[in-house]
Amino acid sequence: DQIRATEHQVDSVKYAVQRARKVVSDLGRKMATDKMIMCFVVLLLGGIVAVIVTSSMGLVSNVDPNTIDCSLIFTQTTAECEAQRAEAAQAAAGVGTTAGGTAV
Repeated sequence: DQIRATEHQVDSVKYAVQRARKVVSDLGRKMATDKMIMCFVVLLLGGIVAVIVTSSMGLVSNVDPNTIDCSLIFTQTTAECEAQRAEAAQAAAGVGTTAGGTAV
């Protein structure tokens, strides 16, 4: 009887240890997630502060927001970039117009 009671106690302790491991691993996962969220928040706040500081100190050049950077791959097919390429090709080929608007 005493051996059975001891076996029962050992089984209950094993169960308690397994459950404790699961609880600890769950807590660890939640803490890691919380740390990642905090890291993203800190990075976001740092970015906002950097933008504010650079714009207030005049470190960013005054760029017209209506201009398109045609060196970027995803803007090269816009009408403005294609027109710029056509003008550059005409200038390179020596084709242009005179002051009166007639072709050379």
